[in-house]
Amino acid sequence: MNDQPAANPPRYGIDPYLDWVAKEGLNVAEDYGIDLFKVETKMWPRYGVKGAAVHLKGRGDFCNMFLIDVPPGGSTAPQKHLYEDVYYVLEGHGSTQLEFPDGSKRSFEWGPKALFAIPLNCKYRLHNGSGQTPARFVSINTIPIVYNLFRDSSFIFNNTHNFDRIAANAEPTDEVVYKPDANHTRTAVNLHETMFVRDIYETHRTAFVERGAGRTVYLELANSVISAHVAENPGLHVNNPHRHGPSAFVFTLQGQGYTI
Repeated sequence: MNDQPAANPPRYGIDPYLDWVAKEGLNVAEDYGIDLFKVETKMWPRYGVKGAAVHLKGRGDFCNMFLIDVPPGGSTAPQKHLYEDVYYVLEGHGSTQLEFPDGSKRSFEWGPKALFAIPLNCKYRLHNGSGQTPARFVSINTIPIVYNLFRDSSFIFNNTHNFDRIAANAEPTDEVVYKPDANHTRTAVNLHETMFVRDIYETHRTAFVERGAGRTVYLELANSVISAHVAENPGLHVNNPHRHGPSAFVFTLQGQGYTI
């Protein structure tokens, strides 16, 4: 038996995703509830702009959030990765350029309250269209589970596989709307399949009796495993109690209230 210590002793109880965040040099904000406008960002070399990681307590290891700040007139470095990514625009105006595996490109313009998804493993950049004001996004993504599975940055960020999740001739603004059927087999309220929602405040919401007195709309984005819904409650009402799967993040868009 060799009693000499190993040159590279085994590491036990390490979360590879959190290890990666530390190596990226990101600021980390962690709490049960966080004001995304107040989180401090710092230069993130991978994106070429400032960023931060946002970890809600109880999130599990499926999804997380990044904050990305693009300065006036600036752009992110080109990105491509094996994790799903959905962006919500907190402030600013600009555009996103997508490059599909066949080399074709699409672009669309966004402003505050826009929601869009990046098709899996497609190359993209975010451009701030203003020369005077910054743009801030929150990215909801699946890098925790992907990184914990593969533990290899090069594989995740430099993979060339075409997942073919989106039709070759798809446009970001393409949309299919599914109405509820009598048995609610697929959806209980209107469900929009799309890649880009210009203003989520303007999406038409319908009554959702199972959830209470409010109105809701479902959003399936770029054939991603990340979906979203927008719900509104009238004053002095609550949602009926319900539960979510792992890493469900709730954003308060307007109004005041509390969560139990």
